[in-house]
Amino acid sequence: MSNITDTEFVHQMNAINASTSSSILHQLYHADIEFIDPVKHIHGRAHLIEYFEEIYKGVQSCHFELQGSTTEADKSSLEWEMRLRHKTLAPKRDILLSGVSVLRYRDNLIHYQRDYYDLGAMVYEQIPILGAIIRKIRGQI
Repeated sequence: MSNITDTEFVHQMNAINASTSSSILHQLYHADIEFIDPVKHIHGRAHLIEYFEEIYKGVQSCHFELQGSTTEADKSSLEWEMRLRHKTLAPKRDILLSGVSVLRYRDNLIHYQRDYYDLGAMVYEQIPILGAIIRKIRGQI
């Protein structure tokens, strides 16, 4: 068996929702996964499943599109664009977010994932007054 392909990873991520996260994450991630994103640093698949179950409670829809990838024997770097609709952050519109995931494999499963994306664009800019201030500041830089 070989490592999960980049396109299979994105396909599986697109299949995740509040009720499917546990079974999909068991198929993708090693029990000793280290997962890092701008919000959390998690060790262990059980904790990762808890994290996904919590964040997907508010997700109305989430779709990833692979923009490009680089793969070596035991690691991949994926550029992606996410289209997210969230009950709290943006209930009536999609949030578009670009990011990169660095994946490392062990036993043909992902044992390390680090996600890079702009947390401000995903969360803070969605708050009406704060978002306007942040966009104004970005426009002046």
